[in-house]
Amino acid sequence: MPAEPVELTDTPDGPRLLLRGRVTVALAARLHRAALDLVARPGRATVDCSAVEQFDVSAVQILMCLDRALAGRGNRGALTGLPAALTADFALLGLGGPVPRPSWDDSLRAAAGLPASRPGI
Repeated sequence: MPAEPVELTDTPDGPRLLLRGRVTVALAARLHRAALDLVARPGRATVDCSAVEQFDVSAVQILMCLDRALAGRGNRGALTGLPAALTADFALLGLGGPVPRPSWDDSLRAAAGLPASRPGI
């Protein structure tokens, strides 16, 4: 029997939501229920995406709402295991880490003969 695509467990550090496979609109209701349950549990929440093959916009919307709900209770949570190709995209949405600087910034500076920018300047 294949593993569940949406699995919520409790760990010593807090609740953990493990996502697997294709996380699409077909799983939206299940993911939404798990997200609500995750917010209600104590501890630092973690969403593990290391086994995800694909996200669609419905999954991203639910993760964005989950992030806001966790922040509302003072817990940003953690989004782990994102494929490298999605890390920057998710960060632009405010998920999974700091917002990256636009990639064109240093390119434009280099084209103009200026040194690379420094964070915070």
